[in-house]
Amino acid sequence: MPTHAEKRVVPHTQEQIFNLVADVESYPEFLPWCLACRIRRRLGPDTFVADLMIGFKVFREQFTSQVTLARPDRIDVVYQHGPFRYLNNHWTFSTNQNGHCVIDFYIDFEFRSKTLQKLIGRLFNEAVQRMVSAFERRAAQLYAPMPLRRPKVQAGSAASAETRESSRKTAVTVCMRTACRSPAKTWRSCRDAAARREAAKCTSPTGRAAEPPPGPEMPVTATARSAPDAASAPSAMAIATGSLTAPRRRSRSAGTASIAVLAVLE
Repeated sequence: MPTHAEKRVVPHTQEQIFNLVADVESYPEFLPWCLACRIRRRLGPDTFVADLMIGFKVFREQFTSQVTLARPDRIDVVYQHGPFRYLNNHWTFSTNQNGHCVIDFYIDFEFRSKTLQKLIGRLFNEAVQRMVSAFERRAAQLYAPMPLRRPKVQAGSAASAETRESSRKTAVTVCMRTACRSPAKTWRSCRDAAARREAAKCTSPTGRAAEPPPGPEMPVTATARSAPDAASAPSAMAIATGSLTAPRRRSRSAGTASIAVLAVLE
């Protein structure tokens, strides 16, 4: 009693693979050892009776089965009469997380002829694998392959739980570091961070931070002047060219020394 179950994933939609397997009249075009196939009668929109002729070396056999279509998930084949004692066969189709079709194939049969049973039994697994591969190649000829589709992460999945746990640990670490600082250190950290943000805004057109011009820093002090003082103040051009000589101011100590000398001479 040869039995075979196989599961394969093909880069096509579930509907496409279902239609390929349901089109039994095209089996002779690509299926090995299938010589002919025809639909004898239809019992409904999703049920029909079909005759299939198979040939292997000198053997030729024909059997009749009833096929029931449960679109697009399942196809059941019920054996009616032919060279088998019994035949159980079904196909199931589903879609994985990438949008590709998952084919689940099952077959279990036994021939009436012991000679044919021994001959087929030796090559049964290889024959079924070749048959499933023939369907796979046929799908590649008829349909374009589907690209991979990333699965959507649902809220409450393991990935989301791991992300939430990582975020919680990060928040706890930050809170602990902040709590360990004194109020003065925390205030200085905030002040320094604000200064860095302001410095990052003042950048040159090239994207680098603006640098101060070379030379010593000159403090600039703004003083208010009256109108006469502003008028009598020397101009910047005069100071730069050296054409203006500032009057020397005598100190109070120097004046006192001069008076003392004059008193001695007298």
